[in-house]
Amino acid sequence: MAAVDDAKKLIESYGVIEPGEYDCDWTINGTTMRGEVELLSGHSPGGSARGRLHDGHAPGRPAAREWRYPHHQDEPLIRGYIASRDLHVTLLDATVTAVFTDQLLIASAIALVSRHEMPDSALFTSMSVQMTRLDHFVGLAPLDTQVIPKEGPPYDFGATTTTMKQVWTAAGMTAEFWYGYRSAINPYQLSVRFTPWISFTSATPLSAETWLRSWCLPLRALISVSTGETEQVTLATLTAEGVDAAKAHLFMNLSTHQPYYSSQRPSERLAFTAEKSNLSLVDALIRRNELHAAGHPLIAGYNTAAIGRDQHPQARLLLLLQWMEASFGFGQRDKIAVQQAKHDATVTSLLEKVAELKTEGRLTRREAKLAKRVPRRALPTLGEALSHYLSRHADLDTEQMLGRTVLIAELIESDCESVIDALRTIRNGLSHGTESYEPRRLDELVRVLHPLVRAEYLALLGGSFDAASPT
Repeated sequence: MAAVDDAKKLIESYGVIEPGEYDCDWTINGTTMRGEVELLSGHSPGGSARGRLHDGHAPGRPAAREWRYPHHQDEPLIRGYIASRDLHVTLLDATVTAVFTDQLLIASAIALVSRHEMPDSALFTSMSVQMTRLDHFVGLAPLDTQVIPKEGPPYDFGATTTTMKQVWTAAGMTAEFWYGYRSAINPYQLSVRFTPWISFTSATPLSAETWLRSWCLPLRALISVSTGETEQVTLATLTAEGVDAAKAHLFMNLSTHQPYYSSQRPSERLAFTAEKSNLSLVDALIRRNELHAAGHPLIAGYNTAAIGRDQHPQARLLLLLQWMEASFGFGQRDKIAVQQAKHDATVTSLLEKVAELKTEGRLTRREAKLAKRVPRRALPTLGEALSHYLSRHADLDTEQMLGRTVLIAELIESDCESVIDALRTIRNGLSHGTESYEPRRLDELVRVLHPLVRAEYLALLGGSFDAASPT
């Protein structure tokens, strides 16, 4: 019970409300309605209201209105007020569904809960966010040293905290990593728990959606790539422009609202850290947003949930290979364009000769048809992509590790000439449904290939990969 109470205190310290269901007065299209708001951990915000939505004028009766059920209505912004807490709720990108008379359901992508009523187009100057394993990603321990005396009362100990902060600045954005803490003192226990945070401050105020989609979620993706696990946003708050200390507590389906405390176990060595000497966190996120906007297949597509342990190894393997092949093609676009022009000229010349031979009667119709079945696109192959990434990240020793897996070793012994040829054979057999393999053998390949994909993702953002990190 004490842990639950402490978590609530932490949420109220950095946010404004703990997750739950609350009575709420909604304002929809200028009409006030009674209802409830649902602000739950790991769920999209929403609620219900007791009221009606006019669906439009009844056909043939301009003065009359009609109702149809169910009826959906998109609302870019809905306001609510939780009287019991004296808090304001702002729902963004909401949908209201009239399920029956006086029964409305409300669903939303984002909810902002604040003590001040936010303007319609509210802008925010900063965002503070906490995520699981954020401390391990940054690589800074909450304490430099800790000295516990051999004699004397237990509260006589010393600690230094000179490296508890790290700051990155670029392009009008500043990111600062820091630790908060919670202490518990009673006759039987003295404890301090540290809570890692990153606070972003923008020279240009941004909307809540921009903060979420351009900074919060990309940071979550970057940490997830670094850990190889699906990390969660625990708490996030926004500070509004022009209102003194006006903070909004952010609710979305990816936020747990369960405070994360630093453990700093030495065994949790990560593949990548955002130390100042290696990487500017702000630069990395800016680069990530640029590549995402450009449609880079790996940056836009990578998702740890898609290759989680609850997915079949065949799907995970094919997805990893697809990301590598697509990423390689994206990076070789200019070269491919030149190759395509040459290929087009060659194919055109070949087809002209085939047509001439057919006209002269030197080719049968079947031979002419077969001769026309030449590739029309000069696209890179999976083998080229694998060769490129195995060489680019040779320090991971991926090719040798793949060669030691049971499935690759068997294929090389029987039909294939190399590791790359074996992977190509496996991919083609699975894609075309002509071959099947034991899931546990495919899982071996996934565990070896996943670090290679993570290494390439981080390299695209200017980071480096630690080959000795957990996989």
